[in-house]
Amino acid sequence: MMPIRGLFVGSFLLIALLVDVGICYAKDPSPVQIPRILQSLEFGVPAGDGLYPARIAVDSDRQRIYLFNQGNNKEGNTISVFDLRTREFVALVVLNNPGEYVPLTPLDIKVDPYRPRLYAITGDPYAENTEAEMFVLDVNTLTVVKRVSGVEVMEPGPDLLYLASDVQLWSVEPEHLTTQKAVELSYRKFNAPMLLNAPLGRLYLLRSNPSELIVFDSTDLRQLATVSFTAHAEQMVLHQESGQLFVLEVIGEGRAVVHAFDPAGSPLPGSVPIDLSADPYAYGYPLMTSGGNVLYLGSGPYDAYKISSYRLPDLNLLPGAFTIRRPDKMVVDTKSGLLYALHTSWFGPLVTIDPSQGTVIGITYTALSVRDVLPDPSANRLYVLDDAGSLYVLDLKDYHQINRIETGFSVFPDNWGDYGQMSLDPQRHRLYIDGSPIRVVDTRDLSITVYPDMAGQLAVDPRGNRIYLTPWCRCRMEQCNTLVVDADTMKVTTQLFPPTDPLNAECVTNTHLDPANQLLYASISNGVPGSNSGSYFLIFGVRNAPRLLYRYQDISFGSPAIDPSHRRAYMTRYRLDRSFIHQFEVRDSAVSETRVLAGAGGYLVYDEENGRIFSLSGDTLQVFDDALTLLGEMLLPDRSYRLLDIDTVNQRLYLAGPYDELLVVATSGGDLAAPPPASAVEVSSFAPLQQLLVAPDGTLFRISGERLYRSSDGQYWDLLGKGLPGRPVCALAISPNFAQDRTLFVGLYGYGRAGGLYRSKDGGDTWLPSMRGLTDTEICRLAVSPTFKQDQIVFGASYLRGLFRSDDGGDSWEWLADRYAVEKTDLSVRHIAVSPNFAEDGIILIARDAVFRSSDGGTTWSDTGVPGGLLVFSPNFASDRLVLNNGAWRSEDGGLTWQPSARGLAGNEALSILFSPRFSQDHTVFRLDAQGVLQRSTDSGQSWQSLREELSPEFRPNAFVLLPDGALFVMSLDGRSVVVSPDQLTWETDTVWREEISQLDLQDIVALPDGSLLVANNTAGVLRSTDGGRTWSSGEFPLRGSPSDQALLAAGNGTVFAALGGAIERSGDGGRTWQYLKSVPHGFEVTSLAISPDYLKDGVILAGGRSYLGASIIRSADRGETWQVVFDASQFESTTGVMEVDAIAFSPDFAKSRAVFAWLEYGGLLVSNDGGCSWRLRSEDMTSYAAQSLIVSPDGRQLYLAALYGYVLVSFDQGLSWNDLSSGIPDARVWGSDLLFDDLGVLYLATDVGVYRSR
Repeated sequence: MMPIRGLFVGSFLLIALLVDVGICYAKDPSPVQIPRILQSLEFGVPAGDGLYPARIAVDSDRQRIYLFNQGNNKEGNTISVFDLRTREFVALVVLNNPGEYVPLTPLDIKVDPYRPRLYAITGDPYAENTEAEMFVLDVNTLTVVKRVSGVEVMEPGPDLLYLASDVQLWSVEPEHLTTQKAVELSYRKFNAPMLLNAPLGRLYLLRSNPSELIVFDSTDLRQLATVSFTAHAEQMVLHQESGQLFVLEVIGEGRAVVHAFDPAGSPLPGSVPIDLSADPYAYGYPLMTSGGNVLYLGSGPYDAYKISSYRLPDLNLLPGAFTIRRPDKMVVDTKSGLLYALHTSWFGPLVTIDPSQGTVIGITYTALSVRDVLPDPSANRLYVLDDAGSLYVLDLKDYHQINRIETGFSVFPDNWGDYGQMSLDPQRHRLYIDGSPIRVVDTRDLSITVYPDMAGQLAVDPRGNRIYLTPWCRCRMEQCNTLVVDADTMKVTTQLFPPTDPLNAECVTNTHLDPANQLLYASISNGVPGSNSGSYFLIFGVRNAPRLLYRYQDISFGSPAIDPSHRRAYMTRYRLDRSFIHQFEVRDSAVSETRVLAGAGGYLVYDEENGRIFSLSGDTLQVFDDALTLLGEMLLPDRSYRLLDIDTVNQRLYLAGPYDELLVVATSGGDLAAPPPASAVEVSSFAPLQQLLVAPDGTLFRISGERLYRSSDGQYWDLLGKGLPGRPVCALAISPNFAQDRTLFVGLYGYGRAGGLYRSKDGGDTWLPSMRGLTDTEICRLAVSPTFKQDQIVFGASYLRGLFRSDDGGDSWEWLADRYAVEKTDLSVRHIAVSPNFAEDGIILIARDAVFRSSDGGTTWSDTGVPGGLLVFSPNFASDRLVLNNGAWRSEDGGLTWQPSARGLAGNEALSILFSPRFSQDHTVFRLDAQGVLQRSTDSGQSWQSLREELSPEFRPNAFVLLPDGALFVMSLDGRSVVVSPDQLTWETDTVWREEISQLDLQDIVALPDGSLLVANNTAGVLRSTDGGRTWSSGEFPLRGSPSDQALLAAGNGTVFAALGGAIERSGDGGRTWQYLKSVPHGFEVTSLAISPDYLKDGVILAGGRSYLGASIIRSADRGETWQVVFDASQFESTTGVMEVDAIAFSPDFAKSRAVFAWLEYGGLLVSNDGGCSWRLRSEDMTSYAAQSLIVSPDGRQLYLAALYGYVLVSFDQGLSWNDLSSGIPDARVWGSDLLFDDLGVLYLATDVGVYRSR
């Protein structure tokens, strides 16, 4: 057991849209299925994989090339040693320098021509502190002999080594690296490269920002000359025989120039710089290197990179230019004259080129991975293809090597993407390898046939004579198509799509065949660049001529996993916020989407023998049945595996591991995994505070750091549990009969990619999935029936798919969200509460934007109209019918009607609300909010008192439970706990605000005739001051809202109305007491409020806002007792879609004119001349303004509008036309939040930068 310190817990889900598939599920629970790892096979470079090579150095004397690799964060940077004679990698040197997330960048690698040393420099050239470090290696033993910090560039000399950083140049003695001479340099961001002309005693250093070439005396490091460049000089070559220096300057705008200098740094007389932009190839990525008396220059696009050679030192162009794939680095072996081009993808490669012929004579990969596998149980073979085209033939039982052949396939240069996939045609004894070109291996003698005129992706029909070939194409520039090839003649016979304009053609990228049912699944690129790029798919019947059966236009689908027995396909759909597994089924040539599971996906394969789907996402391998019920999962050693294939006969899965590994996994037989260490789980930045729950037997459970813990004493906590994946825990529910049944439910989430609902029947020791019937894996709201022992009812909810119900203790689930949601775009449920008397009354409450109530167990629902929050039933519900909602609302009739009850409430969202164990006697309720404010009510939730003392020094509560004796068990974020009786604490009834008022966002203010002031804030409610604003009290105001609500005040003729969210209160005594106006229409949220100037006589009040219909206005003519909708946005075609009424203004002569005005957010002006009963649209051309204030002049002649972004406008004709007054107001501003006339007719404007007055 271990004490826990400073942990968090969280739940956060993102919204996406799912279909309602209306499926009934079997009630039998599914058996657990857990894969297990059998064997790991390696197919990498024998000497060791050099990952992401970045720098290259040639050692002609020892016939070696050294590649400095980025490596991985397990080993750090590495150095690959390449033997020039055998053209093989013979060693890998590991530097053991992992970084915080990744190793530092290889900056340079140099061979010392004077001693057996190699120097490798690593660092971050873009950081303020480059953290550069030089490794010194003995080239004979290939071991690191020294490490020197602060070195960014170096150059070896016969007697000294020269080192430089951003601010210093110094020379050191080579053996012990003791400093001999040092000079300061003016600060420059990273200096490189540096070269030495030893015979002439000159040292050259390129510096950047501004770009300069500095010439130093190599003995005393005196600065001899400086050459300035207008652009960026980044590469430098020294011709040893002549001492001349050649510098490549990248000018930009498609230009790069090579300059020639004499040893002193002066431009060579008569030399003409080589301008690479004059080349017929487009300039790009210039490279320069030299070997002996030849200078090689390269530039151009990736697939036509031109290498030209120049004689040194006169720079005469030599014949024989050639093109290659664009490399990242180049070097020349001076002994052989061969050119070596390095590509810096994760596997290189290193390309050997004979420049005299302009031909590639070798491609050597620095690292290798498994490209594809293909099991052939009938022949007891496993075929494994790597990136370089080596095909391994292994025994399928023990995986020993039977044979190995070189197919000629190579990922570089033309087989990127998914090329290299293998297909088997047993009847013809063929193994196909797709790519450019297509290759066919005879499985009898392993001979290879190459089809140079065929290239692309293949879908092979082993039961017929068709092959479907999809060549690579340029979407929208040429027609993409899938060609139908006769397998006997290997000739194209037809094509999938008829000829059409490329702009309108389907951009098919690959196909997958269901041979048993002759169904072809075609992936189609939508041809849209940028973030909207993606692939949709088509399904063709191909038993005869291809016939389109189905088109699914939504994008981002992966490859199908095919179930031929049921004519189904399972496909992952990837979206930005989550992934899904879709199930499609074909019946009588009709295709339907039969199931969708949210929060799942990845690489998919289907097990025909057992009707299971295996899904690999990240480091998690999951098993689902054919109804998409999670059966089990296992954690892999790394997140980089790819699920390649399944051998259904031997029940083996094959996963390509990170880099060179092939992982062999049995489909079942694994054990429940122990919980990973707490530190192994990444805590999300949006995790809420920790949670505490207490079981009926007193066992404590804690969600902290998004992990689940159990404690018997609250001091020491055990991490749970075996079989529970290490994903974040977002919900926990405890059986009311826990002492006997030991049942727990836990919801997990995985950022939209994985989740899980798990059940334990042994108190949390072991866990199994409980997900049959769920259509979302992320169930983050749970509630167990109080009569669970009898009815076995559990409710769960996901943010995406809403509410589910189980009647069998979690064995199966039924979807209920379609019973309460009109629009399926928002099914979310924030909280669930089940009546303690559920077996008799069937009452369940859910919190959405509003509270919904069901009295038949979730079959039918009614919208109560009050805002949704944390819902709790009284333990005496059978007699008192009391329900609390966030502590801000209470119901005494089981949730049918509600009254505000937020007097004294701090106003933040409630995390926990708990009833005293002696509630029937003391009527006490405790509440903890998201800001750590602990409060209590001693009148059953009608008013609240705040704790005004620290429980312990610097102790901030964020979770609590009530122990059976009534004591508070409170925990802080850092894991400390306090046990205290509530009666020992000091509770304050009324909150008095002083200077704290300045910390509130005051959204409205009114001054009353008696001199008192009222201000409104969405979370604090209405505060009242009777001393000119020095102190404030929330008093008897009973409403609190959410941060997204607007708080509004309207006063007139001694009456004050206050609106908050969807509720309106009225006070007739200056804000001392308030009355809730309960007849405001459900779903209406107030955004503007105004009282008639003749209120005492007409009792008219208007409220503008948003409702289910968009922007709306409601009207009361009886002082708020009843309300009528008098306008909604659907009334005019041009206002459809407008969401808010920003402001309402009565004309001062309203009693006579009955004129009132309302501004629609980005919708223009509404005018009513019948007291607000009917409206017409006046300013349709003013839809670019969002009003912040609207006011009529005292004489009723002008209408003034203050709008977002500082606009102030006036109309002299009741809104028909407008004049912009904004230019007459000094200072830049964003807000024009209020307009007000004083008694003298002076107009005042309140803004975000100050208050202005009209002249």
